[in-house]
This record gives sequence, structure tokens and C-alpha cells, in this order.
Amino acid sequence: IFFFFIISSLRLAQGAPAESSYTPPDYDGITRKNCNLTIEIKGMLFSQTYELVYYKENGNFRAGLLCRNQFTQGIEFKKGSYLEFGEQGDLRYASLSTSTVINQASLERGDEVRFFPNDSETFDANLHHAKLQMIFSDRPYIVQGIPCMPAFPMGSGGQRNFGILFYLSGRLAECVLSENTLISAVGYPAITYAKGFMIVLHDTGSTSVEKSVSGGVLAQAQLVQGIFSEGRPNLPTGENPWSIGFYPNGSLAFAVLSSDQIIQGISFKKGQIIHLDETGKLIQVSGSK
Repeated sequence: IFFFFIISSLRLAQGAPAESSYTPPDYDGITRKNCNLTIEIKGMLFSQTYELVYYKENGNFRAGLLCRNQFTQGIEFKKGSYLEFGEQGDLRYASLSTSTVINQASLERGDEVRFFPNDSETFDANLHHAKLQMIFSDRPYIVQGIPCMPAFPMGSGGQRNFGILFYLSGRLAECVLSENTLISAVGYPAITYAKGFMIVLHDTGSTSVEKSVSGGVLAQAQLVQGIFSEGRPNLPTGENPWSIGFYPNGSLAFAVLSSDQIIQGISFKKGQIIHLDETGKLIQVSGSK
């Protein structure tokens, strides 16, 4: 079944390839072969012969190949798309047979998308509008002004890794950058983040509000809020996937030092990591002197 894939912890993507080798299903061929025999389920027409799945626990419909254009839960899907639903009937997944727009994101044939679950016992598909949670695509995307890498293969089963994640508000949550990217911090000068690494944003609650970076990897050493901060390619190895982090208000939370320097009257060495509170006060230092 091609709709199952592995969702990673989506942290560091060092060494991620620039392009994905993922090959989308032959939607036209699958549809021609499997839509001669159909079944109508909850007002939608599905193939009876292609990966028709029900939940074992209660027999509720789970997934199937769509055999006509269909508008459901606020989204129009084209014939040949493969849809998956939760036990209450909420839309969970789609593999798209052609281009469409979902939550203001222009998606293409072959893209896979996940939706936020809705497990309410009072769920009503006629009132529910599915919210985009993740995009897995074999092409790069510009999402809310951020250039994001394609997803890339993981394992031998066609699964793809490092997709584009969203908050329930619709704001971009994280993706792997497809190019070095200049992003403004709220109320502070813009800084450049590194291609091939994860960028993570705070949830500002609206796509119309200025972006607020939570963490990322600097493309090179840069002066950030008065701190000489290290970037690629000179970062120390370790568990922390980011070289720099920020609070929702845009103030610096931590940084790897790119040089020996004096901060708030204290001498620090290159490679140490300083941690600040939201007012800019030094609260912790890690790394050896």
C-alpha cells in the first residue's frame, strides 16, 4: 500500500540530497484498470478492486482509490487520488492524482499530504474542514516565502522522509531549506540560514503575522544580536541539531560562539554555547573553555 510512510522526528537533515528519486504511482493506469468496478461509501465513489481498506476493530471505511472527482471536508480531490480516513471519518491522508489547492498551498500530481486528525465522537464530515499537517513532495516548494527541499527516499519501501510540516493555524512549522535563506527575526535584522538543514518556526497563529524562527543552522558565522555566532561549516558535532535558537519574541535564546569574546563582562571561548533568557540575560554556558 503506497499510502503508508515513515514520519521521522524531523530534526537535522545534514547531507540530504537536492532531489528526491521518488516516482509517483501511475495514477492514470491505476484508475483505468481499477475504476470499472466501484462502490459508493459516504457519498464518495471508490474502486472495489484497488486497496480498499476497512478498520478491523469496527469495520469502518479506512482508505480507497477515488473513482470520480470529489469535494470532501473542504477540499476538492480528483479521480485517481488515494484517500485515507480516521475511524471517525476524518480525512487523514491523500496521494494526489493531479494538481489542487489545499489550505492555500498549491500542490502537484504525485504529492502526498497528511491532515491533522479529528477524533471527536461528534465529528461531522459535512462541517469539518481538513487542515494540512504535512506535505511530502518530489519537488521543492516555496512555502510562505521559505524555500523547502523535496522529501527524499528513506528505506526500500518508497517511504519518504523530511517533509514540510505545518501548525494547525496554517503557519509553516518546519522544513529542510533548499537554499541558503535570509530570514528576518521579529524586530531584529535578518540572518542567513544554511541550505540542507532544518529551519523551525514558532507558531504565530496566523500566516499574515511576521515569521518567528525557533531554531536553525547559520549558513556562516554571523553577528546576531551582538553575539558573534558560528555557522557552517565550522560547527562542533553534537546532539543539538541547531546552531542558533530564538524565543517567540525574536530575542536570542542560544548560540554557538564563532570566536573568543566578552559577553556581559564575562570572557568566553570559541565553540562554547551561551544561553540567554527572553530579556537577553545570560543564564547558562555549555561547552569547554
